[in-house]
Amino acid sequence: MRDTLYGDGTIAALATATGGPIAIIRVSGPDCREVISRTLSQAETIMPRHVEYGWWTDPTSGKKIDEVLWVYFEGPRSFTGENVLEIQIHGSPWIAESILNQLEGLGVRMANAGEFSYRAVQNGKMTVSQAEGVAQLIAAEDEVQHERAISRRQGKDLEWFQEKHLVLQNILAEVEVQLDFSDQGLGDIPIQEFGKRLESPLRAMRELCRVAEQNVDESGVHVLLVGAPNAGKSSLFNAWLGRDSAIVSSYKGTTRDVIREKVVVQTPVGTRAFRLHDGAGIRGLSGEDQES
Repeated sequence: MRDTLYGDGTIAALATATGGPIAIIRVSGPDCREVISRTLSQAETIMPRHVEYGWWTDPTSGKKIDEVLWVYFEGPRSFTGENVLEIQIHGSPWIAESILNQLEGLGVRMANAGEFSYRAVQNGKMTVSQAEGVAQLIAAEDEVQHERAISRRQGKDLEWFQEKHLVLQNILAEVEVQLDFSDQGLGDIPIQEFGKRLESPLRAMRELCRVAEQNVDESGVHVLLVGAPNAGKSSLFNAWLGRDSAIVSSYKGTTRDVIREKVVVQTPVGTRAFRLHDGAGIRGLSGEDQES
């Protein structure tokens, strides 16, 4: 069963901006073939991954709406792992809105933000890290950002973490063996040996932190203070700012809306801007406070 965050069924969305010469509408889900048969001329020639030409017609009135190119991808050989239809239309906002409305009339739901990538992750077509790489690739503004996004999209970040995780797992296993079977003559490994073996992953993690510092955007590092009511979040918030910005009270629930402030902190790599967010304490569905 699919996570209820988005839901099942066939979804559609405009994949490009309108107003230019061409726009693209993407449809994903089990009803793609029905959409093709009811709206696109020459639909009897459905061949996956082949560009087809035809007219999009209103499924209710039969009126021709636009002259289009379309490609059908049969799951799992598609971006989302489902049946996918991509339609290249002329970039008129009216044409795009008309086609999307007609898709809704056929029972196709308009996709939520990020839902195509979400389905790709759910169907094993990419990892969460690779999905984030797609977003970074779209937002890339220079060659450096582009290269980092490509690396993440190819899954190299995940491979890096898996490699370091395996090294640490092996070290942990040997430590546990030494502790559990030290009386069975397996031989002690000097603590210095473990220290030497930890040097490489620790060095790599420091480098990762250094790169992460460089990747922080101009808006600063966003820090959300999370905890139960009266855990001291607002007091910590004020202490970091050096002034009383958030109300502090012994009564629970004083903070109701998110309070945002900027603070500049001296770090080992220089001054860094932080965006502090102080919000209400976490409560359960029944209103009971959650542990911080």
